[in-house]
Amino acid sequence: MTAFTRTSQNIAPNDPHKEEKAKKLEAWRKETFKWMVHDLKEVVEYGKKAGIIIGIQNHGDFLKTANDVIEVITAVDSEWFGAIVDTGYYKTPDPYADFALVADHQRRQGP
Repeated sequence: MTAFTRTSQNIAPNDPHKEEKAKKLEAWRKETFKWMVHDLKEVVEYGKKAGIIIGIQNHGDFLKTANDVIEVITAVDSEWFGAIVDTGYYKTPDPYADFALVADHQRRQGP
């Protein structure tokens, strides 16, 4: 996932292949998202059986914004899955807005 971040940040504005590279990166991101959701659903089911809530934490790479985190949480769609908010890694113009968005998606105790 870090490779996605590095590569997307390294596409030069004047790169003649900019659009093609951006499309490939977006396709890669969509495929990775599918894998993540599939695997997280499996982990969450295992955690549920053991009474353990599973959390996902933003790290400023694949999950850069609150909306990225919420997208994964929504796709996994389980009361046994939520956000772990790492306030140091919302590298957005207004990280406080990200904190507010994702706050309702934290899980402190089981359903």
